[in-house]
Amino acid sequence: MTTILRFVVTLMMCGGSVYYIAAAGAHPAPLFDLKNQIPFLAEVFGNTTFAFIYHHSVAGIIYPVRPQK
Repeated sequence: MTTILRFVVTLMMCGGSVYYIAAAGAHPAPLFDLKNQIPFLAEVFGNTTFAFIYHHSVAGIIYPVRPQK
């Protein structure tokens, strides 16, 4: 079940990304545009931390490694 849910979530993330790119179009930004990137640094850090923690917690939430007492 865990494997199936991981595939479903991954496919949903890929599908959502494709949908938003198709709807709004791809607008590549300059590689280093610090004037526009610095104000969003906190959001990028927060989202990256959340994605990392969520990715490593989903398996334990769905099916714990050790039996629960």
